Amino acid sequence: MIIFLYLLLALVLSTVLGSIAIPQIIRIAFQKKLFDIPNARKVHSEIIPRLGGLAFAPTVMMILGLITASDELLGFHVLDRNLDSAAVTLSMGLSAGFMLYALGAMDDLVGISYRGKFVIQVLVAAMMVSSGICLDSLHGLFGVYGIPWFVAAPLSVLVIVYMINAMNLIDGIDGLCSGLSMVASVTFLGFFIFMQSWMIALITATVVGVLIPFFYLNLWGTFVKKRRIFMGDTGSLSMGLLLAIMAIKLSASPEPTERQVTINIVQAFSLVMVPFMDVIWVMGTRVYQGKGLFVPDKNHIHHKFMRIGLRPRVALVSILTVQLLFVGMTYILSVHLNINMVFAIDMGAWVVLHIVLAILIKRRESEEVETKQVLEKDHMRYDMKQMISMSYKKKNKATLSTDKNHYHNKKEDRI
Repeated sequence: MIIFLYLLLALVLSTVLGSIAIPQIIRIAFQKKLFDIPNARKVHSEIIPRLGGLAFAPTVMMILGLITASDELLGFHVLDRNLDSAAVTLSMGLSAGFMLYALGAMDDLVGISYRGKFVIQVLVAAMMVSSGICLDSLHGLFGVYGIPWFVAAPLSVLVIVYMINAMNLIDGIDGLCSGLSMVASVTFLGFFIFMQSWMIALITATVVGVLIPFFYLNLWGTFVKKRRIFMGDTGSLSMGLLLAIMAIKLSASPEPTERQVTINIVQAFSLVMVPFMDVIWVMGTRVYQGKGLFVPDKNHIHHKFMRIGLRPRVALVSILTVQLLFVGMTYILSVHLNINMVFAIDMGAWVVLHIVLAILIKRRESEEVETKQVLEKDHMRYDMKQMISMSYKKKNKATLSTDKNHYHNKKEDRI
């Protein structure tokens, strides 16, 4: 019972701390003029602070330290077993998390080259893997079960770095990165509670709590009242690392039956499917079109939903709905089908989604071209009418002038 009180306390305290810290960050951002400047690729048209992610890591670390210390000081010792088994992971995780947090803050404030960011991300991922966050088994996915360490370690580093960047790239419209993170984190929290993995559950509850005030201010904050804010690289990189850790912990967690483990690994994949698959799809599209892998474009999933005519908030709701549908579908199918069948259905559904979006985009663009042509024709007809009207007026004016001269000439002859 005490552990559930800890989880509720973590959720409430992180929400309160986030609600206090984020408005202060907004105030400082306006004082120091630290804004995200609009450009052709961005949806917003006004300057907005982008340092919301500065509140994430300190809040998680503060609440985690407060609750674990209180558990020990008050003599409950509920987290003792989890602390003993996770001491190295926690210590290394805090170090790696702070390093990534500093990287994101520096990038938001002064900018860092992508090579420098990549090196730090690989180092952070390697630190996490060395502490025990390692994907050492796929439990039958692609026919693979146990993975030797020399393969599992680089694979885990790749997954962590990939997820960090996927969350960074998906942060394209208000509420998308934080919304997807909340959907994933709440579901992860449910799994960790079910599996009695209390330490990672405590971290996840804290993450959910700090995301709530940010999501509200990011989506409903107004520029006039100086309440709106973006999470920036500090937030998106931190969320990418946290979600990667949650997914690997869920995939690697021992369960009473092998069946339950296979459900967990496909669920872990479905919970981060939108950002995970979006990067693969975008990169594949760029290769197919002969573009560079890192050339900016508008082929991300949020761009596509807006290209079919949806407003940003409607696109946000649509993408979150897609995420929830994938999670629900994967869970239901996992109970009845082989893990590889579930994975194949997920992939097929993702491809179908993009085919439907491509058809709708093409139809809308064709309608826009037709509308433009009709408007151009109408404009040409209007111009022609105007020209004919002016010509007719000039002709009448010339005729009247001639008649008037003729009348004056006759009058002079009479005189």
